[in-house]
Amino acid sequence: DTHTTMWQLSIAIEDETAARALCASDHSTLLANIQQRCANWHEPTKGMLDGTLEGTVWGTLLCDRAPLPKRQKGHDTGHCPWSSRVTLVGDAAHSMSPFKGQGANQALADAPNLAKYLAQGLKSKGKGGLGAALACFEREMAARAEPKVQASRAAAKSYHSEAALDWQLYGVLGVEPERTDAFLTALRERGIGANDGGKLDEKACSVLDNMKSPTMVA
Repeated sequence: DTHTTMWQLSIAIEDETAARALCASDHSTLLANIQQRCANWHEPTKGMLDGTLEGTVWGTLLCDRAPLPKRQKGHDTGHCPWSSRVTLVGDAAHSMSPFKGQGANQALADAPNLAKYLAQGLKSKGKGGLGAALACFEREMAARAEPKVQASRAAAKSYHSEAALDWQLYGVLGVEPERTDAFLTALRERGIGANDGGKLDEKACSVLDNMKSPTMVA
């Protein structure tokens, strides 16, 4: 049987120029860079990378943005440094990294809210009209989306730091905190680890089941 696996690797690169150069490199160079970075990783990662077709590999920067300048309610421009009847939604207004899974959700929420405020603005007589509608929409969007931008930025920093490897910060799913040390010790003593690939869950669950038995000695 054959199957296709889509994989993604995110890399923290402090030098923006170097990051842009890597993303702009050709398929073979980019794949070779990734293979070098993951050379000591366990299976099935190495085999998956070795089996990747060069032409299917591409890179892009993951960016977010500062909050939009806010208009004063009732005015088309307000504090904005431009005069415009145009507003922004989705990634154009509040792009964020994918590490909280909120980008598409916030974009989907923008559309009906914009329609709601535009309908209210078109119905209003005086009271700012379109300018007030856009100001209200943008303020509501910022209050909802900006915390997600900040949380995604914080998650990106955390997941690409040494903290991501510290099990004490996250625990082990299904294992009581007071048993975690004994559980990890039992795995090490039995040589159970990431190299077990698809059998890892089965072996780890077996060790956990044995630990729940009163006869288990780690």
